[in-house]
Amino acid sequence: MKRNLDRCLVKSMVFLSFFLAGCTASTPEEHKPIQDTRLEGLSYSHLEGMSGDIFSFQLMTKSSLADVYDRGKYKYSHFKCEPVQNYVVAGSISIDQERIEHGLYRSAGYFKICADEAMNTCLTKKQIEGLLSRDLNCQLLMGGLLQKTRVIADTIVISKASLLEAPAL
Repeated sequence: MKRNLDRCLVKSMVFLSFFLAGCTASTPEEHKPIQDTRLEGLSYSHLEGMSGDIFSFQLMTKSSLADVYDRGKYKYSHFKCEPVQNYVVAGSISIDQERIEHGLYRSAGYFKICADEAMNTCLTKKQIEGLLSRDLNCQLLMGGLLQKTRVIADTIVISKASLLEAPAL
């Protein structure tokens, strides 16, 4: 009986140590959003059979988004902007295909402007031109199954002028 109790106690301690090892405290710097972002190469395209236009861009940062993603053990990332009237602005950034050019980390991204997050009814560039009254303020969010979604970059600005002047691909 005592032997079974000792085994149970040892197993419980091993399990608890693994659990606590996964709960490491993070430093305050890890919670500060990346401020050094720049968006370049905004363009749009229309794919037959899809609602609305897809806007693509390159996100430039001084910090590696892939490193942040790996260190945080995140499972997903989202690109979101403040709504355009009643329309949702949502997309993604290809963090896993990040590359370095001229000392900056470059990640490709895209977004659509749609009636809801299901992206079934989306707007074309021409429709957006009539609705857009100001620059779009966007964020890069990361999270995981058992993690809170965290704002990684919150100063991503898409100017109204760049959106209106975006060339078709």
